[in-house]
Amino acid sequence: MNTQGIDGIQYNKPRSMKLKMLQYLQQYKSISHLEADGAYSYVVLNNGNKVLYSYTLKALSCFLPDQTFIRIHRKYFINCLNIQSIHKGSNSVHMNDGKILPVSRSQKYQLLNKLKTVSCIK
Repeated sequence: MNTQGIDGIQYNKPRSMKLKMLQYLQQYKSISHLEADGAYSYVVLNNGNKVLYSYTLKALSCFLPDQTFIRIHRKYFINCLNIQSIHKGSNSVHMNDGKILPVSRSQKYQLLNKLKTVSCIK
């Protein structure tokens, strides 16, 4: 089910999730990336803080706009507004907060194609 957020962006919102979580995640510009940890997920903020949720990465990703967030690995979703550089040789993404995240081989071309259509990198 698609729902329009307060910022005018379409979100895929499952009905069973909590409204409080949706309101928090709609402040997506403050999110650096999402990191899976089994059945739990961390939302890593630009200031380095981590918020733990008892939802899978796939469930949390439904709250985030497709235009801004990209899956780069089975363990990571990133905010393309926070990409500093992409290193094709080592299959990694360098984020603005200094973290280096791996890009899986299967997601590499999807990431590059998405970044061609969406001007995310500054």
